[in-house]
Amino acid sequence: MAKRAMFIVEFPVGSGSALHWWVVRDGAVVRKGRDSDPLTDAGIDLAASEAESFIIVALVPSIVTHVRWHKFEEALTDKQIMAAALVDAQAQSLQKEHLHVAAIGVADAAAATASIDQDKLSRGLAQLQSLGIDPDVVTPTGWLIPATQDSITQANFGFDKLLRTDQMIVPDEPSLREHIIRTQPVISLSQAELDDAVGQMDPDHLLNLRSGPFAKKSARGALTPMQKKILVGMAAAVLLISLCIPLGQLVKYHLAAREADNAALLAARPIL
Repeated sequence: MAKRAMFIVEFPVGSGSALHWWVVRDGAVVRKGRDSDPLTDAGIDLAASEAESFIIVALVPSIVTHVRWHKFEEALTDKQIMAAALVDAQAQSLQKEHLHVAAIGVADAAAATASIDQDKLSRGLAQLQSLGIDPDVVTPTGWLIPATQDSITQANFGFDKLLRTDQMIVPDEPSLREHIIRTQPVISLSQAELDDAVGQMDPDHLLNLRSGPFAKKSARGALTPMQKKILVGMAAAVLLISLCIPLGQLVKYHLAAREADNAALLAARPIL
């Protein structure tokens, strides 16, 4: 079965700049470029019938996202792991009130979260939409790079130069390099390897910041009134949990997650 075509674009963090873009078909990059009007430059008309075959993915630079991994020793359910990971990410942030966090399960009793300033996410989405681009997925660029345990991977996408390990995605900056690399070997990906990473990405397994209040309208529109009410209840439950869990006390996550409404978590799981 052929893979769906993807249009991948750099997520804007400023105004008026040209954006990198890629067109992917059958798991390979067939066109790429950089332009202030990516769709026109790529020769794609998303308003035409061809649009039905495209998945649109926006890549967020590592400089504006914070990706964390969360491991829980207790035997938690999938719903509890997701709730606990969201609470943990919010608790570790200094800007809880203006933070948007998304989560994804990565292994048994483990999850990963990505956080971004709400205003940056809102402005970037508005800028893309003004160009006729409404992403299905908004994901950290480093999520595309395969993780390694015994080495550090360096990737330069042009708009985002980053370092990646099994549980770390950070900007490749001199101030961070000296603390992170030390004696570990660094593997720099070639342009061909970067294109392979872009082409082989699975949109169904991306850490998607397009969730919650930032979910794509078509996805939110599919919710019933009861599901919407449940989502509001979940948000209140997560807020209550975050006020009750001190930093670093993972032993309380089981109790905290259990206090959350299980029905709310089940309904919200597809967009987390």
